[in-house]
Amino acid sequence: MKENMRTRLLGAFGEGCAAEYLRKNGYRLLAVNYKTVYGEIDIIAKKRKTVVFVEVKTRRSESWADAADYVDAAKQRRLRSTAEQWLEKFGRQLRCGEECRFDVIEVYTDESERKVRKLNHIKEAF
Repeated sequence: MKENMRTRLLGAFGEGCAAEYLRKNGYRLLAVNYKTVYGEIDIIAKKRKTVVFVEVKTRRSESWADAADYVDAAKQRRLRSTAEQWLEKFGRQLRCGEECRFDVIEVYTDESERKVRKLNHIKEAF
């Protein structure tokens, strides 16, 4: 399998695991893979009065760096711009007083990429 396709499949697996984790922990999913000209947000969810923009990073190994380390300043700017677009489009549907935050969910798989070894939810990551 080509590496690019394998990377996409790994990412989709991690996003699915993250979405399931969020659902089980009381979040309601509002959007998945929301795209604008600025970029893409993997998951937009809501829990109580908080809208959460989630970046999912999936890796096979922690040996080089934590997955969250790949959410650099440039990626954060793109996520903020994309979130602003989403809020402009859908924010009117939200109640006044709702908060927003940016989270990162790290998903680490086993070598077969079929099982989650570890899932780390970093709230208010930036």
